[in-house]
Amino acid sequence: MMRTFLIWTMLGANVGAAVMPSQANYRLGSDDKLLFRSSEVEELEEKAAVVSRDGFIDLPLVGRLEVAGFTVLEVRRQVTALLTAYYKSPNLSLEITQYGSEPVSVLGAVTHSGIYQLNGRKSLAEVLAMAGGIQPQAGYTVLVKRNEKVLSYNLRDILRDKSQGPSAIIEAFDVITVPQAELIYVIGDVHKAGGFALGEKEHVSALQALSLAEGPNSTASLGKGPDLDMQADDILVVPSNSTKKMAIKTAEAALQTASGLAIWRF
Repeated sequence: MMRTFLIWTMLGANVGAAVMPSQANYRLGSDDKLLFRSSEVEELEEKAAVVSRDGFIDLPLVGRLEVAGFTVLEVRRQVTALLTAYYKSPNLSLEITQYGSEPVSVLGAVTHSGIYQLNGRKSLAEVLAMAGGIQPQAGYTVLVKRNEKVLSYNLRDILRDKSQGPSAIIEAFDVITVPQAELIYVIGDVHKAGGFALGEKEHVSALQALSLAEGPNSTASLGKGPDLDMQADDILVVPSNSTKKMAIKTAEAALQTASGLAIWRF
């Protein structure tokens, strides 16, 4: 006997361990130590500089230059442009030799991923706000990698200021990852078949999933059964009122067609 709702659980990919982005994304802050090199400009060959508390460095031929909030590439381009008054090809390189500020990385489903500076005590919600906030496709968890330990927070609690304990305070060199929302799928004889992002939810009922698909078509074959709980990567198949053979074929094709369905956010 065929059930009205057929659900399979597909294998989902695990969220990999986050890694610290390269210096290219880092925005300089106070007490960062820099090293300039140039085979053409003797004054800047192996020249060290420390970003002052107010965000400036002092360089020969260039003078006092504001660098706080800029990336290494942006500073190198600016210094190179200033040096062209004296040299045709300054051939300048720049690297960070020591972080003096408090960098923290924000990755994943945020508006502006990158490296930010804490500049004092900051909660997880405040750091997410620094990154421009959460994108619509964000999932229901936020991961914080601290050394070899990974902390997990419920996004809804974070946004509602319910996770304000000591562990929700971000530390320098933490890596914050906001994974994208996991999906459930509704296919078959419905108005809007496709994948639906769970968002801040961990699961929905089969009836809720059917509602997200704007309900069954008039030709759908609906029967009585329990309101099953759907989790990430589950597929809900609504058979047609045609032959059972056609319904079975639809069910068997679910795994092959799910990846090509439209994705919907709710």
